[in-house]
Amino acid sequence: MPDIKEMMKFETIELREDPITRAHYGKFSIEPLESGWGVTLGNAIRRVLLSSMEGTAVTSVEIDNIIHEFSSLPGMREDITDLLLNVKGLVLSSSSTEEEEVLRIDVRGNEDSDLPRRVTARDIQPNPNVEIINPDHYLAELNHEGQLAMTLYVNHGKGYQETSEKVARDYRNIQIDAIFTPVRKVNYSVVDTRVGQFTNFDKLILEIWTNGSILPQEALKKSLESLVGEISYIYSLVKESLSDDLTAPVDVALEEHETGEDKLIEELELSVRAYNCLKRARINNLHELLEIINQHPEDLKKIKNLGQKTYEEIVEKVEKLGYELNKVDINEVNNQ
Repeated sequence: MPDIKEMMKFETIELREDPITRAHYGKFSIEPLESGWGVTLGNAIRRVLLSSMEGTAVTSVEIDNIIHEFSSLPGMREDITDLLLNVKGLVLSSSSTEEEEVLRIDVRGNEDSDLPRRVTARDIQPNPNVEIINPDHYLAELNHEGQLAMTLYVNHGKGYQETSEKVARDYRNIQIDAIFTPVRKVNYSVVDTRVGQFTNFDKLILEIWTNGSILPQEALKKSLESLVGEISYIYSLVKESLSDDLTAPVDVALEEHETGEDKLIEELELSVRAYNCLKRARINNLHELLEIINQHPEDLKKIKNLGQKTYEEIVEKVEKLGYELNKVDINEVNNQ
């Protein structure tokens, strides 16, 4: 069997970006893998990508002159609920070390025209610590009398956070379900691949879609770093625990077991015939064997197929362990 670790390779099959949404797609392959490892790794990587990647999202808003999400804003086509859904669609990226960043938008309708004013993410006032990945993302539409003045609170996180998990800062603060994960979708497939004359190896193919705040190849790298980090930490804990707490007691127990009368007959290295004779007589350990040989030799004749030769084999094995036996002639016992 070839050493596949020296042959293993990673390949980027395809990378592309949506010119409108700036969403990214990447397709990668890893081969060859031992049979079964394609599914094992593919499933683990997929789960980490979807649940454990850090991202940035709007977690709450404060809209001027609005105190709850079931209100309406004069001059705006959308109601507040629809506006909040549009805000959730903002794709943000931030390298800020602050716990929270603040964005502000304050726009009015076209006062000199009856044409509606289309409000997009581009109208959000710049913040040097926050990048808007999809600046053309639609937020609302205002008529000539409308005004949208809103403060957006931006946080870092992982996965998905419901509004019930957050605490509003005051009565005007409206909470939003936050989708932090920058990875939108992950697929993996496993196909057979050949290594020399062997065909029972796996090829893992990964497809990753992101929202544009992170590249697929970067997301894959971070997911593997996270996975390796967790496994390494768990390994160190298990290794330390086993070496400190389990090794010595197990060794002592094994030593006591091997030298005591509770030694199993499987450990006597008997022939198949001798072993079957004892098992058929329901003799499972050395204590039971010593009892029948020394105290109840008459019961030996009741053991089917136990002849003198097999009996002597059993006695020899037991005597090697340092036990003294009352030897008998099986033929004489059988004639009693």
